Amino acid sequence: MKKISDKLMRMKKLSEEAGVPKGTITFYIKEGLVPHPIKTKRNMAYYDEKHLNAIRLIKELQNKRFLPLSVIKQIIGGRADLTIEELQTVFQLDGKLFQHLKGQPRIKPVIAKKLSEWTGVPLKEIRELEKYRILHPFKKGNQTFYDEDDVRIIELWAKVRAAGFTRELGFETSVIKIIKDNIDGLVEEEARIVLRRITGKVPPDKVVKMVDDGLQLGTAFMELLVKKSVLEFAGKYARQFQESVKKHK
Repeated sequence: MKKISDKLMRMKKLSEEAGVPKGTITFYIKEGLVPHPIKTKRNMAYYDEKHLNAIRLIKELQNKRFLPLSVIKQIIGGRADLTIEELQTVFQLDGKLFQHLKGQPRIKPVIAKKLSEWTGVPLKEIRELEKYRILHPFKKGNQTFYDEDDVRIIELWAKVRAAGFTRELGFETSVIKIIKDNIDGLVEEEARIVLRRITGKVPPDKVVKMVDDGLQLGTAFMELLVKKSVLEFAGKYARQFQESVKKHK
């Protein structure tokens, strides 16, 4: 028991290490922001690094990101089973990815009307894509603007329409939402895989480069894997059709 206790701390020590009053820590535990204590005996509660890190994360979100507890609870409660340490790694990446792409944009931000005129995509569809959070416009003064990424998405959507995927055939903008939802799920799963292998093992500055490089390589892999999957899908059903025809001859 002594060996285990050496790694643990009582509430008083936790409060001193975290710089947070006991009552506040108790409140965090009650609200599910900090894990419940470790019980070694009926009336003996201990805490360890995961409790301390959880409190430090809350303080960081409050003091550096000015988030209220209600929002912090949503973040920690909906973190897709990431540990506190893995969440901290994610926060360290925030604002640091794709820096090599953040030079002078080749396309200046435009308003919705201009974007519609430029691409031929109806304003209604631009608004729908914004509602689905495919586009992320920003406010400047009294006007709403779309940045380079949003413009390129609309340009691609215009090409999709030109290729024959029309609204009349049932290709609504909600199709992109289905794709986006699948991508979101894939990103969450990839994040879990990566974070569990690098957290605490790779310094933050190296993590940024690794993730940047990994995303570019992942895109290349994705293109090839999608091509293979489409060919396998078509081939499978073509073979089934041919076998069915042979059986009925």
